[in-house]
Amino acid sequence: MLKLENLRTEKIKHGLLGGVEMSKNHNRYRLNLSSLDDKFNCQIEAMGQTKICSSLPMIKNEKCTKVLESKGIYISDVRQHGDHCLFEENPEEIHLLLGANTAVCLFTERIEHFPGHEIAAFETKLGWTLIGRLKSKNNSI
Repeated sequence: MLKLENLRTEKIKHGLLGGVEMSKNHNRYRLNLSSLDDKFNCQIEAMGQTKICSSLPMIKNEKCTKVLESKGIYISDVRQHGDHCLFEENPEEIHLLLGANTAVCLFTERIEHFPGHEIAAFETKLGWTLIGRLKSKNNSI
């Protein structure tokens, strides 16, 4: 558990499926984000939430991973990097969900497309991220 100083508490209205709205208090914290190689770091403010969303699937297709790596693209959640463990217990845990206002500041101009596949890789100042739909492990990527 991170021991962060609470900056303040804010009441946020959550819109749920079916039009249900619920107000809830959230603590706001200041975080330092850095790339795995420590070449980039920045501070952001984030709100605390016990569970952000359901888990997201990881790339489990080694052929896909090799195609990405052949282009110099290393996805950070695929494996542990040296002393950096990117999850506590389960690699599908989501600890930080960045909003568009933060994410847009992190994108570089590098985008890799994979013709014939429904994915693209976007480089950020924190590393690479995939966007799109991965096919089943029986397909080529």
